[in-house]
Amino acid sequence: FGNMRKYKGIEDLIGAFKIAAKKIPGLYLVLAGKPWKKDIEDYINSSLFGIKDKKLSLGYIASSEINLYFRAADVVVLPYRDFARAGQATLPLHSANP
Repeated sequence: FGNMRKYKGIEDLIGAFKIAAKKIPGLYLVLAGKPWKKDIEDYINSSLFGIKDKKLSLGYIASSEINLYFRAADVVVLPYRDFARAGQATLPLHSANP
């Protein structure tokens, strides 16, 4: 959530998803947030081209919609490369309780 930047590990997440999806039938990936730069959006689109088990919400996610995303997830993956900058990492914890 928020802006997708390099330190958030989008490349690592996509790489791991591609490996896991081959081994786990029905695995589904949702990427939500706004790419910080065009090259990140291009990377996401080209890396996931042809993969049907994905949903891209590449844009601003309103605060009122955040809980919907977290509550729909079985697993939340936060592949931050710099966790000191991971302010939103606690959001799933707050969304777990109705």
